[in-house]
Amino acid sequence: MLSFQVIEHVEDDVGYLQEARRVLRPGGVLILITPDRRHRLLPGQKPWNRWHLREYSLERLAHTVSRVLSVESRMRMGAPDEVASHEIRRYRKTKWLTLPLTLPFMPEFLRRRGLDAMHRIKGMGGPVKAETSVSADVDFGFGEDVFVIGEDVPNPLNIVLVARKSAWVMPVVHVAGTGLRGSGYPNATETIRLLRDRLGVEVRDRALAS
Repeated sequence: MLSFQVIEHVEDDVGYLQEARRVLRPGGVLILITPDRRHRLLPGQKPWNRWHLREYSLERLAHTVSRVLSVESRMRMGAPDEVASHEIRRYRKTKWLTLPLTLPFMPEFLRRRGLDAMHRIKGMGGPVKAETSVSADVDFGFGEDVFVIGEDVPNPLNIVLVARKSAWVMPVVHVAGTGLRGSGYPNATETIRLLRDRLGVEVRDRALAS
């Protein structure tokens, strides 16, 4: 059974992942699906989507996620030419049209204001709140079954990454004065170091309170 939970009010990517790790059960899985910047943006370009603070390549996303969770699968989502061609043309046009506002050194508030202005000029209305939700029944002439997820897919426009929260819980070992200096056996401090380095366990020394 899959469980979905929306994580809100997390300002940075690592913070988002840490919150995801917090709400996952041991062994729980996080599935991330996000646009692939390789197709949408020029090298170093900021997102032209007003609500995207940053967009990732597959390699960069996997590296970021691996700091918090165990990455199990790196895949892409694509579709046949007749489905993906519209998006590909839109990407090619939009990344050049918005380039002055999405240069790497452009301050964030100017990027957002400039993109809001472009939407008004295009007749798409004024700025909207990120919380605004629009739903409509639209027939695009194809169903979700046309989308393919895998390592080698046609027109890979999205990244799909599967990560897991480890089911293994780090054991805690309490050490109280193990060994004597000069006796040939490791003392408490040396025992703590060995347990940490060789066994990967968390050690709490009652005697040293460290």
